Amino acid sequence: MRRACVAITLLLAGGPVHGTEFFVVPLHVFAEEPELGLDERDLGLTQDLIEHLAAVDTNGLLAFRAVDERLIDGAPRSLIDVSRLAEELDLRFVLYGIVRKTNAFYDAQLRIFDNVIKDDAAVFYVKAGVDSYERVPRGLAEQAAHFTRTFLGITEEQQAARQRFGGLSVRSGGGYWVPYGRWADRTRGIATGALGLRMIPTTPLIWRQTWEFTLRLGLETVYQVGEEVPGLIPSRVTTFSIDLPVDACWQIQGVHSFCAGLAPSLRIDTATLQPLFEEQQTSRTNAAGVVARVGYEYWMGRSRRVGLGTELSSSVYVYDPALFSAAARAYVAVRLGPWSVNQGEDSDE
Repeated sequence: MRRACVAITLLLAGGPVHGTEFFVVPLHVFAEEPELGLDERDLGLTQDLIEHLAAVDTNGLLAFRAVDERLIDGAPRSLIDVSRLAEELDLRFVLYGIVRKTNAFYDAQLRIFDNVIKDDAAVFYVKAGVDSYERVPRGLAEQAAHFTRTFLGITEEQQAARQRFGGLSVRSGGGYWVPYGRWADRTRGIATGALGLRMIPTTPLIWRQTWEFTLRLGLETVYQVGEEVPGLIPSRVTTFSIDLPVDACWQIQGVHSFCAGLAPSLRIDTATLQPLFEEQQTSRTNAAGVVARVGYEYWMGRSRRVGLGTELSSSVYVYDPALFSAAARAYVAVRLGPWSVNQGEDSDE
């Protein structure tokens, strides 16, 4: 049953770019003398370790995951305990350890268990005075991160490349738009389409174990078709606009992206009128405006190169009276750029 729970969790969360995950389980923290006791800080050492692991992975290349404590019957203390746990939850790498507290110091060890070889792949040690608590989770996290980078074959050049540039997202889609306000009495929407780019940095503003927050800059062209409402002079209105969006995105496990943004916009409207008993007439106008949008993207496969998205937007343009409109679009996005650490892992197979 527990294995099923973990499998469902991983399926929803998605896997890391490099395909290898390291799972952190609660550390066994104890006081050498019963009267010494453990304070609230000592009991939170596992969480502090997890936060330091997130902090040292500034490039987002590693994959440390916290195992839900509800799936564990206490912190594993021995190789037998962690082996049984890894087998039961179907995990490859497990970070576990023991921290002993005395009157004078902390004596901590962190181990990485490999379920393939059924043994510890690495052991890390930190000894710090009781007044230097922060050295314990920080020291363990730095050693664990160094080991995992070496194990995964991540070079300094690859880390620097991830910091410099992440790539582009090319997106294209279509949907429906509608004016509202005073323009709703004279115009109605028919269809809208868009083609755009987003520059996606690989170093987010905020990065945690299961989510990240980043800003995306882009360029988007939008095409809309509308017509005058019945009863007025028959006409067709086509609109071409150029937007420069800035999106704030909350991305969960590299799979689910929730974005909201603003974009300055310039639109050109072409109206084609067909009066009775007269020749067809064409006129063009242009106006500046602002577009606000919210959206959701689902990125598929291990490489996360192809995504499906939906978007709702609202815009206002400086006409007289001001033109307000709303649009709903669905789109497909493709990522171009150095997304995988190793070229051989771009495949979804």
